[in-house]
Amino acid sequence: MKICIDAKNALGDGLILAMFSRALAKSGHEVILLSKSLSKLSQFFHDVQILAYGDQKVKSVLQETDLIIALMKPSFSEYEEKTVSFTYVEHFKWARKKPLHSSLKMFSALDGVCLSKKYPSRDFADIFQLILNETVGGTLERHTGLECPENWEFQRNKKRIIFNVSSSETAHGKSTRMWRHDNWMKLADRLTKDGYEIVWDIMESEKKFMPERLLKEYQVVSHDLPSTLRLHYESRMLIGLDSGAKWLASAAGIPTLNIYYRSLKWILCLSNESREILSKGFISFFWYRMKKAFNIAYRVTKDSKYISYPGPHQSPSVNKVYKEAHRLLADTEIGAQ
Repeated sequence: MKICIDAKNALGDGLILAMFSRALAKSGHEVILLSKSLSKLSQFFHDVQILAYGDQKVKSVLQETDLIIALMKPSFSEYEEKTVSFTYVEHFKWARKKPLHSSLKMFSALDGVCLSKKYPSRDFADIFQLILNETVGGTLERHTGLECPENWEFQRNKKRIIFNVSSSETAHGKSTRMWRHDNWMKLADRLTKDGYEIVWDIMESEKKFMPERLLKEYQVVSHDLPSTLRLHYESRMLIGLDSGAKWLASAAGIPTLNIYYRSLKWILCLSNESREILSKGFISFFWYRMKKAFNIAYRVTKDSKYISYPGPHQSPSVNKVYKEAHRLLADTEIGAQ
C-alpha cells in the first residue's frame, strides 16, 4: 500500500511520525512523509521518502497514494475521503468545533479518546494499531531510533552539555514553557565550574527574546538541522525544555534532562498511569506510551528524565536542576563514548 503521512512542520511531531513511517516502510509499505523540517534530515531516514510541502512531487503523490494519515487538521481537504486524522488532547477544542467529514476518522494520540462516534474510547497503546487495522490491515515491525549515515564520523565530547532554552512558543515571544533565563545562566556557571563546556543552541529567530548578557558572555550557536543533529551526536547531554530539539537529541542517543511545564489543561487530561510516570521523574509519558504501543520510542527513552512543575511561580530551583543533571550524568556514564 502507498501511504502518505501528513506530519505538518513541527520538528517534534515530525519525529514521532517519522518513526511511525519507518515502521510502516519496514512492514512492506511504500511511505511518503510530508514535513518541512524533517525533509532536511532525509539522509537519516533512507527507507522513507520525505518531501517538503512546496515540493513539485507532492500533488502527484497525493493523487497516487492509497491512504493519508494526518496529524490534526488534514492539509488537503480534497482528499478527505482517504484520510485518517489524529490529534492530541490540547487540540480537542479545534476538533470538536469542526464537523467531521462523514468518512474522516479522528483519533486522539495522547489518551486514546476517539473523536469518531463509530469507535469507543481506547488506550493509547491501541491507537496506532487501530489506525492500522482500519487502513492497512497489518502490524508493524518493531524498531527504534535514527540511523546515522555511514559516511558520518564523529567523536563524542564527554564534557560538552547542550542547553536548549526555547520551545516552539519562544519564536512568538511567549513564555508558557520557559524557565527563567537567569536560572539558565546560573546553571551554566555552576556546570562550567565543574569542568563542563556549555553550548547554547538558539535559533537566529529566537535571539531577540534572549538577554543581551546571555548572547555576549556564553557560547551560542545557531545551526541548521543536520548540523544541530551532529552537535547532539558529539555531545554528552542536553538540558532543555520539552521541545522538538529535545526529541532530536534523544533520537541521536544522548541523555536529556527536561524542564517540563505542566499546565492545568495537561494535568486534567492525564490518566492515572501518566501521573504516576510523571511523578517518578524519569520518562515522558508520551514516549512511555509510544514504547508500550510499538516499541518505536527513541533508543534512550530510559535516559530521558523530566523535572516537571505546575506553574510559572513554582518552577524548579537551579540547585534541583543542577543535582538532577549530575545524577543523570552519573547514571549514564557507562554508555558515554
